[in-house]
Amino acid sequence: MLNKRTILFLTGKYSTDIADAIKERVAVSNDNLGIVVNQRELESGFKVHFLNKIFPLDSLLRRKVRNILVGIKDTVANKKMAQKIGYKSGNFLHKNIYNVLNRYTPDVVVVTSPEVITPTLSAIHKQGKNTKVVAVCDSFVLDERMINVNIDYFFVDNFDMRNKLIEGGINQEKITITPLPLKAKALEIIDKEEAIKKMGLDEHKKTALIYTGGDDRFKTIISELSLASINANIIVASDKNVQLLNLARSKGFIAYNEGINIHTAIASSDLVITRPEPTIIAQSIYQKKLVFGINPMSSQEERALDYLSTDTIVKIDDAKSLVEKTATFISDLETGSETGYEEIYALLESREFVDSSQLICDKLIEMIVLEQELLAST
Repeated sequence: MLNKRTILFLTGKYSTDIADAIKERVAVSNDNLGIVVNQRELESGFKVHFLNKIFPLDSLLRRKVRNILVGIKDTVANKKMAQKIGYKSGNFLHKNIYNVLNRYTPDVVVVTSPEVITPTLSAIHKQGKNTKVVAVCDSFVLDERMINVNIDYFFVDNFDMRNKLIEGGINQEKITITPLPLKAKALEIIDKEEAIKKMGLDEHKKTALIYTGGDDRFKTIISELSLASINANIIVASDKNVQLLNLARSKGFIAYNEGINIHTAIASSDLVITRPEPTIIAQSIYQKKLVFGINPMSSQEERALDYLSTDTIVKIDDAKSLVEKTATFISDLETGSETGYEEIYALLESREFVDSSQLICDKLIEMIVLEQELLAST
């Protein structure tokens, strides 16, 4: 498009974080063009408009419905998708992806969600083009619906994911292991004392950050933490959930909506409490913060917590345990005692830095250049 190396990112409904991070690096050069399209934009406009009208995105009912749908979809997460591709003209996702491909004529398509894989491959097949398709897995465990031999290249977070791809028939030469991509801003080093000042925190207290993702189940956690009267700065990131925001503030906690600078908030913290949100966990690991993981929404997220809790984070089963472990951890930090998490800290300290966003960007550009050279030579 416009004589630029064009990369189209097709994401799932709920997050474009991974795509946005890579696109940011792609856009550094004026020779490149990155375009991010969310699955929600590709579905029936009438259906999306109707749902938004009846059940607003930030409503309690919409959040509950979303949790149910995620659970239903999760039941098929370990079932490999059929390798057969076929364009369905009556399917909005197939049709709209086909239209997007014709509009932008990308050199490479990057998919981050299993739900857009078959429609993307089918639309490219209908075009009759040799557009490369790259899968960037946006989790710490593999959704086996991502396994498709028609995909040209894969980026995954760990060896377990790579091994599952190989078991599914993917050539290991087509797989690179690299941490989840983060935006450049998330990679900036912020001094903890500076972050504490920016967040307006009491510098004499330890700090715990609670990232809720707008999940109503954190109401119980917020209430029980309040009853525990832990001597710490408690930051609550409520996302778009106004009820969580108001509850946290009523309990005397420092609460923010989606306007929070999450990078600074993590930097200011001694402990990050979160549901299995990949980007938040990846940022916390990068900043070498202790993470308590709780409230998985599905068995896929449960598996992610189980995997990470083998060495990198602490899996918490319920609100009562969370409050007890948080109180003990903060107390141990204040007294200078051993926390019991020394092995996790040692592992975090030993991790080598990899700028995955740049690494993936470089690979995408390399694929485009090689394809252009091949076409020029024929």
